[in-house]
Amino acid sequence: MKPSLFRNELLAVSNPLFTVVFQGLWCIADRAGRLEDRPAKIHLEINPGRAFDSTTAALDWLAENGFILRYEADGAKFIQVVNFAKHQNPHCKEPESTIPAPCKPGASTVPARLIPDSGLLIPDPPKRSEAPFAPSVVSGLDVAAWNRWVGYRKQIGKPLKPASLPAAAKQMVALGEGQAAAVQHSIANSYQGLFPPSANGQAKAAKSDPYRNAL
Repeated sequence: MKPSLFRNELLAVSNPLFTVVFQGLWCIADRAGRLEDRPAKIHLEINPGRAFDSTTAALDWLAENGFILRYEADGAKFIQVVNFAKHQNPHCKEPESTIPAPCKPGASTVPARLIPDSGLLIPDPPKRSEAPFAPSVVSGLDVAAWNRWVGYRKQIGKPLKPASLPAAAKQMVALGEGQAAAVQHSIANSYQGLFPPSANGQAKAAKSDPYRNAL
């Protein structure tokens, strides 16, 4: 058992007996986390000192909340402790499970809910996807010139990578009022990098040139 079991948010506010029964199932399940769904037998093995109804209530609650999966196979009833194999290391001499896996049509394993550090019962909160780059919020950026430059890079098969967009925008902002001219000059000369025209007609890299190689 992992310490995180005792900090589980669902178990913490439920009947304490549900945790006891859940722990017992881990102890009597086979190496795949499966056992026969025989409440009377389970009761005698892990909860004999209490009323039988307390065991059946615990099994029902555990199934309803995704800690176990109750299913039928070949006319018999079984229990699968969800994610058991992921968090247990059975002894090498322990025999393989003889209970069929819950793979019949209509049977579905409900994700259990442990807390984040266990990865078993309460799933980690989904990772927030980064918001798409918005040129309109970049201070000083000529959005029209930017869109033209981005479109040009796509056209030549060298699109700007999402991770490099902030750096590319910073480079363009550094050109100040010459952003549109730099884009026009670079496109006209088939450059992959952004270069403003210099006074003598020669291309000159923008002030933020360190970013150019990433574009």
